[in-house]
Amino acid sequence: MSVQVKASSLSPEAFRVISKNGVHSTPNCATLEPATESNELHTILLAGPIADPNDLPDRVEIIGAVEDINGNSLTGLVSPTVTVGSSTGPALINAYLFNQVGGPAGSSPRALQLVWNGGVTGPRGGDLGEAELNAIQLIDCDGNRHAPLGFDDLGDGDNYVELYIPEGIVVNRIEVDANFFYDPANFPNQFTSVQATSLLPSAQAVELQYDLSSVGFNSVQFLGTPALPYRIFFSADLKKWNCIGSATADPDTGAFFFEHKRELEQIGFYRATP
Repeated sequence: MSVQVKASSLSPEAFRVISKNGVHSTPNCATLEPATESNELHTILLAGPIADPNDLPDRVEIIGAVEDINGNSLTGLVSPTVTVGSSTGPALINAYLFNQVGGPAGSSPRALQLVWNGGVTGPRGGDLGEAELNAIQLIDCDGNRHAPLGFDDLGDGDNYVELYIPEGIVVNRIEVDANFFYDPANFPNQFTSVQATSLLPSAQAVELQYDLSSVGFNSVQFLGTPALPYRIFFSADLKKWNCIGSATADPDTGAFFFEHKRELEQIGFYRATP
């Protein structure tokens, strides 16, 4: 799920599993276990007579009164197409940026929570280590690649893995090389990639200086959280947003500027996201 789910709203009868051939079934268990930490709660585990080797699950529908942690109804949502088998392995589905404290020396005040579509380990259930860490690339808005500093939140058997980010790096996208992360059936991942999403407040745009010359810059002033980095996005239509750079808020005032070299008569919108 892209939202956190209220555990008390779950019941097996709230879910309908539909097979490739259109057969409906109901699970006999629906739980958030084992991913129940306060910054998790996105992954619902269904178990029961819901899969036939000759007619595998295709999708899941929420037909009962399931709610997110804010009490909003999730009834009517439909899952993406289910993938099962050795040709798939684990894949990233989300990556959330969050504030962290107590990280290793040289780490950013922001960390990254990777969400996989199932539990992940090293080969044959082994611990994640240096080989798996080196398979991950953190990509900034300029396309530069960086290595994470280390893992956190390991050893609990769920589908969440946290990464420490090097200081000064503003992550926009994550890529993972193939054949390093394994699902519970010991199938390895294919190459997988996902855009970083922030659960933190965006900065407030307080001023835009628009250069009307044929070749020039737009200068945008933002007000954010002091000393924290932000990604700057531009959109011409408020639908498609492109990351065009990054900036760090002033450690005392939280203010920061960004200059965008624009094309002739280019107009659009800006936002700053952690």
